[in-house]
Amino acid sequence: MQKMILSTILITILFIGCGKNQPMQKSNKINSVVTLITYKDFVESIGGAEVVVTSLIPPGANPHAFEPVPDHIKQMSDADVYFKVGGNFHFEEELMSGVSVSREKLTIIDCSTGIKIINNNPHVWLGPDQVKIILKNIYSALVRFKPDKEEYFNTNLERFLTKLDSLETQFKNKFNAADRKTFVVYHEAWGYYANHFNLVELAVEKEGKEPNVYHMKNIVEEAKKNKIKVIFSEPQTNRQSALAVAHEIGANIDFINPHPAKYLNNFIEVSNKLLESFK
Repeated sequence: MQKMILSTILITILFIGCGKNQPMQKSNKINSVVTLITYKDFVESIGGAEVVVTSLIPPGANPHAFEPVPDHIKQMSDADVYFKVGGNFHFEEELMSGVSVSREKLTIIDCSTGIKIINNNPHVWLGPDQVKIILKNIYSALVRFKPDKEEYFNTNLERFLTKLDSLETQFKNKFNAADRKTFVVYHEAWGYYANHFNLVELAVEKEGKEPNVYHMKNIVEEAKKNKIKVIFSEPQTNRQSALAVAHEIGANIDFINPHPAKYLNNFIEVSNKLLESFK
């Protein structure tokens, strides 16, 4: 199936490349493409009025089950720059295997440059330290496109970083004062966040797969030992296994979003939910 999809993508690339008579819309703005909706927020926060941003994966979709389609190539063919997550993000690996032969105009920025990937975890945008690197990578790329707007981009960058630093300090103090530090999630997306705040993430999933009986038994035992009251699932994923653990230990199900449209708002919401679960 994936080979068929990639073949279709390659055909689409050739078709786009041959369509020289089709007029292109001109714009003074930097036409940008991102993989995830969260990166749309990052680029718009730094680029402001100087960027137009398209997210390849729509809000609410599960990126781990989403596959490239020819329309993604069309979006990229019209763009000036593609800000990719980088690391080992599966969707991008599939996408880039189809477009790498035909990218003359598009500038590709790996937003994970300078980030240490831990345990092959691609969810770098959820860790505050990693987000700061991502934002600076985006800033540097935008300055390359519009050097005359460097001060404007820098002001936007500093505004975002100041807000993030303030929230980071606020919640670090609260987490340090919390009696418990362990939380249970369905999908193991929050490792960078947990490391930053010295928390312990227990995931129902095992290496991105449904848990076997042995792993489920361990999760239930750890959850009971740590007096877990809430199992956190995601809006984008199947929650049956999370429900099974919650039923076994008498916990509730709640949702935290690893693919937010607004990063800072989500940072506050997730942090407050975790703190409440530790009470």
